[in-house]
Amino acid sequence: MQHSKPQVRAVPVPDEPAEAALQTPDLERTNVQAVYEDIAGHWDHTRHSPWPRVADFLGKLAPGSLVADVGCGNGKYMLVAPPQCVMLGSDVCRGLVELCGEKGLEVATGDNMTLPYRDGVFDAAISIAVLHHFSSAARRRRAIWELARIVRPGGLVLVQAWALEQVRSRMIMLPVSSGFIAMVLTWSLSRYCHVYCEGELGELVESTAQFEVQECFYDASNWCVIAQRCT
Repeated sequence: MQHSKPQVRAVPVPDEPAEAALQTPDLERTNVQAVYEDIAGHWDHTRHSPWPRVADFLGKLAPGSLVADVGCGNGKYMLVAPPQCVMLGSDVCRGLVELCGEKGLEVATGDNMTLPYRDGVFDAAISIAVLHHFSSAARRRRAIWELARIVRPGGLVLVQAWALEQVRSRMIMLPVSSGFIAMVLTWSLSRYCHVYCEGELGELVESTAQFEVQECFYDASNWCVIAQRCT
């Protein structure tokens, strides 16, 4: 599959009432879910290098930790998880879930708004390059709430999402609505992303009042948060 250089444009995204968070907007169906179904095979061949900070996070967990990889994609982090971690993955893209199955990984098809797990069953969870694909504040908060639901009190989460600074570093200026930015990357298909301002991701994680942020940092064009589930 040939891909041209990505282009970035701002798109207006109205916020939703909380009760609408469970319903997938057409914008996400068309510009996130359908795109990943279309490019799953290409994605698997080009996204095989794990992010070192994820491996570092997993390596510090206690032996026997049960860890959820929420939005696991092609399973690259599950494949490099240390032996002391038992990894279960989920992703909304059936094509990527099937690819994970072919690799012998334990992955279920699941929506981030209603994860297919019991309450408090995991010792830790990671959500890498997922939160920037939700098109409203209500859905982003719901995704964090679901992480809190499945992780036991005292458990840890690592979340990572695209940073506004990476857009600035490419000298692309976007009009800002409501203080934040939404953008679409254009290859042969358009993929929706919400890029995060400094401090925004940490505030989102704490917005459920169920996490205490341990660390916020910028790395490799992403904002990252490590947080502990409140006891």
